[in-house]
Amino acid sequence: MDEVKITFTGDFYGPDDHLGSTRMVLADNGQIVEATMYTPYGMMDTVAGISTAGLNAREKFTTKEFDEDGADSANGVDGIQAYYFGARYYDPEIGYWISTDPSGQFWSGYSYVGNGANPILMVDEDGNFIFSLLLPGVGTIIDAACWGAVIGGGLNAGTQLVTTGNVDWGKVGAAALGGAVAGGFGTMGSSLAANIFWGTMGNVASYTTTTPMLGGELTAGGYAGAILGGMAGGLIPGFQGVEGGVVDNIVSEIAYSGMKGSVVGMASGGIGALLDQENVGEGMKRGAIGGMIGGAVGAGLKIGLMGPVSQKSQYQILHEKAAEQFYDTQVGIYGSVNRSGGLIRYFNKYANGGSWGRNNVNYNRSRFTENEIFTHENIHHVQQSASGVIPFYFKTGLEQLFEGNDAYKGIRFNEFKADFLQ
Repeated sequence: MDEVKITFTGDFYGPDDHLGSTRMVLADNGQIVEATMYTPYGMMDTVAGISTAGLNAREKFTTKEFDEDGADSANGVDGIQAYYFGARYYDPEIGYWISTDPSGQFWSGYSYVGNGANPILMVDEDGNFIFSLLLPGVGTIIDAACWGAVIGGGLNAGTQLVTTGNVDWGKVGAAALGGAVAGGFGTMGSSLAANIFWGTMGNVASYTTTTPMLGGELTAGGYAGAILGGMAGGLIPGFQGVEGGVVDNIVSEIAYSGMKGSVVGMASGGIGALLDQENVGEGMKRGAIGGMIGGAVGAGLKIGLMGPVSQKSQYQILHEKAAEQFYDTQVGIYGSVNRSGGLIRYFNKYANGGSWGRNNVNYNRSRFTENEIFTHENIHHVQQSASGVIPFYFKTGLEQLFEGNDAYKGIRFNEFKADFLQ
């Protein structure tokens, strides 16, 4: 553990971890008489080989008492089995509060420390309001934005020092802005925030690749313009597919993405030229051309890797609505799309599908029907919209890494919930 605090309790001492959770109870002679392990969301397990000697420390996960009121082991009654935080009870088995958030901090009022946030870094002192152990008191989204700015700016400054021996602080500032946008919108739980996150990342990539192609120079103002333009462009929904066959959808997506890229690129180029004190008209022209190329090429790459867009089935739409109700969120016009037939299926020979941004991708396996795979991945997109892009991929990635197939068996896991809701 990184930090240990010693709490005196009569003849015994309790070393706590950085969250305040009691990890051990020591006698005054130093003997360990009780030891407890916790999962990230607070489930407890005793350490084998250590006798509790009839003890049971009152303070448990994040200093809170575990309430077992009503338990009757003789008759198989578990009791409440929840932590009492003062304002409300918390069930660690499912990672949810029993009652709603009185402060209304998140789109779901029941998720512990926010919609998919990190329980290893966030603490809720009394069930009313969470704070981060990184930047206490500022809230999850601002905390993530601040750290995104620090990381983005720091990496850019370090890269410049290593490659050139000098630092252009304008570029450092643009990188910090990009990090703040990624961190802030990436942890904000809503479909619009997710669309802004992906739109901004795509616009920055487009600016980086097309500007040198058109004879331009990558500048701090240009990057800032790409970030701000991308944020504005995130208000525009992505391609949702058209009625017709594969060719119709391929042509329509490339055309739509090119036009959208041109509009966003024009705004980005104008902002960038203004910040760089250059000709705004030329900046808008170069941005529009670069954005059109970037949008069309980007659409082509998505089609090649993940396949063309196809329409959602009525079954899928009904289950998406059920998932929205379950997670207390609305996807609206920023919904996901179905794709299949791309090259990505050759890089993953075991999974049946994947949720890549707003793309529900079928890897064309025979274990499940196409409708089942698309619906499962579509529910993952709802989860992403509810919790935020970064928390969703962080949580789901850890589940896949450490739980494997067991992630489909526990109610607190995203995979289990996606299976249940499909």
